[in-house]
Amino acid sequence: MRLKPLSPRQYAVSLTLGAGDQAFDEPTANGRRLGRILQVEGLTQAERILEMETSIGPLLPRLDPRTADFQSSAREALFVSNSDAIQRLVAAEGKNLAARMAQSADDAAAVTMAFAALLQRPPTASEREQFGKHLRGAAESATSASARGERCADVVWALATSAEFRFNH
Repeated sequence: MRLKPLSPRQYAVSLTLGAGDQAFDEPTANGRRLGRILQVEGLTQAERILEMETSIGPLLPRLDPRTADFQSSAREALFVSNSDAIQRLVAAEGKNLAARMAQSADDAAAVTMAFAALLQRPPTASEREQFGKHLRGAAESATSASARGERCADVVWALATSAEFRFNH
């Protein structure tokens, strides 16, 4: 099947959900996970969708529209690399993905968590080693939890900006 780039809206929603706190994925009373737009924290489905649309709004104007021969512009690449909005999404805060990874003492488990959340697959042995080595660098360079959180945010950012995340295939 031919690769198809995600639309700006799809990319922004996917990034927000993948790097987020999994609040949309909580099981219902009968134990089923019907998706991320059920009642969460007392919000109705319509209120939850509106909340999502509001949260991705600032990202949309900075993302390039997708075309058949899509290639990111320098403007979009700089935005994704340097934007405070993107950095806030991937920073280890609250219960988001990077924060959950940082709480895990097992580097392999943290890497597996990131791959499952963002790419919906387990990492290869090579990927597990490469990203695990990056996470271990936090322990070698500093003992603070913030250093590990920053390294985890790096992993989330790297996966979320990868071609595998940005394209349907």
